[in-house]
Amino acid sequence: RGLLPYVATNIDLMQQQKASRTDVDRTTKEKFKQLYMEHVTTGFGADLDRLRKEDDIDEDGLEMLVDVLEAAVESFADGMHDVVEESLK
Repeated sequence: RGLLPYVATNIDLMQQQKASRTDVDRTTKEKFKQLYMEHVTTGFGADLDRLRKEDDIDEDGLEMLVDVLEAAVESFADGMHDVVEESLK
């Protein structure tokens, strides 16, 4: 009774590690996404601005473009985030 709240099973520890790892992975992915989007918008800024001003591209089209650019982040394997991030600096 006295020790029960303090006893952690292997399953408890594994769940804590997984949750911690998930938080780190999420933070790393978000940082990578931000860096990637900054690089893309800087590198292709003139092209993106030209697209934004096109008459045949409405707000929905621009939102779709942003979604596609953001989805490209997922094309990088998790292990590649550090490598790509380092090369973009």
